[in-house]
Amino acid sequence: MAVNKCIKYLLFFFNLLFWLSGCIILGVSIYLKVNKDGNQITSESLPGVDLMIAIGVIIMILGFLGCCGAIRENRCMLLLASGVVMIGVGFSSIDGNTPVAVLFDQLSSSDGLLVLQVFGPITVLLSVLGVCAASVDLKPLLLVFSSLVFVEFVALMVVASPLVQVQAQMDGAVDEVFLNVTPLHRAERYIQSELNKLQASDSCCGLKSFEDWENQLPVSCLCTPSSRPGNWSSEFRPCVTVGSDLYPPTPQVTDTWVHSEPCGPILKSYLSFPIKLRIGIISAFATIAMAAIALCLTLGLEDYWKTPPVETTVDDYNRVKYQPKPSLT
Repeated sequence: MAVNKCIKYLLFFFNLLFWLSGCIILGVSIYLKVNKDGNQITSESLPGVDLMIAIGVIIMILGFLGCCGAIRENRCMLLLASGVVMIGVGFSSIDGNTPVAVLFDQLSSSDGLLVLQVFGPITVLLSVLGVCAASVDLKPLLLVFSSLVFVEFVALMVVASPLVQVQAQMDGAVDEVFLNVTPLHRAERYIQSELNKLQASDSCCGLKSFEDWENQLPVSCLCTPSSRPGNWSSEFRPCVTVGSDLYPPTPQVTDTWVHSEPCGPILKSYLSFPIKLRIGIISAFATIAMAAIALCLTLGLEDYWKTPPVETTVDDYNRVKYQPKPSLT
């Protein structure tokens, strides 16, 4: 009884997290859609915002079905929600699927992405096996399913471990590129053009500082300081003067004010996004796999944890009923 109640609330907790993730996806997607800069974001960075809105709605519906199925102990609703989720996760990594293919255009065709595409069909097959085992209440098949999912979990960890090293190697390679292109006014035209766009959009200047441009600062580096002292602090000053470091700011007509924040860290965050995206997808796979393993092992071994009932017969009942009372003398 305690095992069933634990499984019930564990399923409710996971489905609640699933529903909340759908709310977050839907909210962020709607924000990108209605934001004043949404057209630029939608056309360049996230071409599938409309699709993400639909995905958020579907995830919310599935999470709601899972929560209701867990609380009401409705097997039909639970099988519907879990089956659609597992099969959807599997199909999302199969090559040729338009939504994920669009989002993965930023990623290089490396072994990590190829492995994720291999895990897609495997997850689909395992999800079908798990749904069948749960629907017919076949405990040995649930144990087989949990064993196969554990193997997939180990494979995912093997794939994810090199990505952490790739992140550190990429930071070192980017720093070396920064050194090779400075001073920036001597860099290639396309490098200057792209960096000017980044400086104008993110209010930054240079790769490590505005000194990367030496004495030929572009217009995108210029900053308009505020004369109100409440907007300035010793920890953060959005504008600094070229050739001096005055604080508090006293803007003069002859001063040249530029953005104090460098563009290098911002550029690194953009470049590291594909790796972080892979790590996030693998972590999602691993989380689902561990939850499936725990639940299936709990259900599969439930019979071994039960205390066998004590069988009583008519003779046992009569023996207890007609047993002579002990004498007090």
